[in-house]
Amino acid sequence: MAQNDLDCKLNMLLIGPQIGMLLFSALEHNIPALLAEGPKTASQLSELTSTVSDKLERALLQLVSVGLFSYNPNTNIFSNSPLSERFLEKNLANLYKFSLSPWKFETLTCIPGCLSSNFTAPELKFHQSMDESMSLIPGTLEIYHEGMAGVTNLNSREVALAIDLRSSHKIIDIGGGDGTLLIELSKIYPNLEFTLFEQPQIRDIALKKINQAGKQINFIAGSCFESIPSGFDTYIIKHVLYSYPDDKVMEFLGKCRQSLNVGNRLVIIELMLEIGQSTLLERYLDVHLMILNNGKIRSRGQLESLLKANHFRVLNFSSAGSDYVLESVAI
Repeated sequence: MAQNDLDCKLNMLLIGPQIGMLLFSALEHNIPALLAEGPKTASQLSELTSTVSDKLERALLQLVSVGLFSYNPNTNIFSNSPLSERFLEKNLANLYKFSLSPWKFETLTCIPGCLSSNFTAPELKFHQSMDESMSLIPGTLEIYHEGMAGVTNLNSREVALAIDLRSSHKIIDIGGGDGTLLIELSKIYPNLEFTLFEQPQIRDIALKKINQAGKQINFIAGSCFESIPSGFDTYIIKHVLYSYPDDKVMEFLGKCRQSLNVGNRLVIIELMLEIGQSTLLERYLDVHLMILNNGKIRSRGQLESLLKANHFRVLNFSSAGSDYVLESVAI
C-alpha cells in the first residue's frame, strides 16, 4: 500500500469522531431536508437553524470534504450530495442520530474500561444500565427508539414475509418496540390475533404507531426478565437476544420455555455472525452491542445450542434481508 494511502487511512481515523458529531449536528438541524428545498448559503441556513453563520459554514465545509453535502465556491452555495440525500430517508437518519448521539459518544470514552472488566460502558460512565442512563440526557431515549424503529423499518416487510403464520392463531412479539413488525404481519394475516409485549415506557410510542396504522394490536406491559405472558401459540423475538450476554439469554429463553406449551413455536429474528465472513458493519455492531450491554452477534450454531439447552427443537432456518429467521418448537 502506498504511503499516501496509509496517510489517508490514518487521517480518517483521526477525524472520524469529529465528523460523526458534525453529522449528528447537521441531522439535528435538519440540514439535508432544508437543502432538499433548494440550495442555500451558510447565512440562509443559519437563520433557519438558529446557528452562528461562520461556524456553521466551517462545519459544513468539513462535511463537504468527506462527501457529505456539496459546495460551490463561486457562489458560496451549499446543496445536497448523493450521500447527504440518503438522510432524507427518515429511518436512516434516525439510526445515525442515535449512533452518533452525545450519549453514545459519552459511552465510547469508556471502551478501555470495558475491555479490562465485565462492566458495560453505561455502567462505567453513568453507574447505571443502558436503559436507565439514556434517560439522563434529554431526548436520548426518544432518539434510541426512533433509531431502533428505523432498523426494523429497513427490512420489516422482508422479515414479515419470511415468517410463516398460516398455522398460528395467537401471536405475541416479545420486546417488539413500537410494533412495526406486528403491523406488517397483520397486513399479511389480517385474521390473526397479535399482541405486543414491551416495557411500560414504550406503551404510548407503540400505541401511537399502531393507531396510525389503523391496526388492532393488543399491548401488554412488562419485562421479559420477570415473566413472559402465556396463552399464545407463536412467540416472536426480533433483535433482542443479541443485546445480552449468554447467561442472560439462557435466563430469557428459560422463561420463554416456561410460558410455552409443548408444540408452541418460538421464532427468532437476529443478525448472525460467522467467523471469517463478517463485514465491517457487522463487526461494528458486534462491538457496539458489547460495550453497551455485554451483548454480541452470535452464529447460527451458537443460537441453536442456546435453544436446545432450553428444550427447543429447531425447525427451519432462512434469511430475510440482512436478518436471519430461526424457527423452533417447544419440546
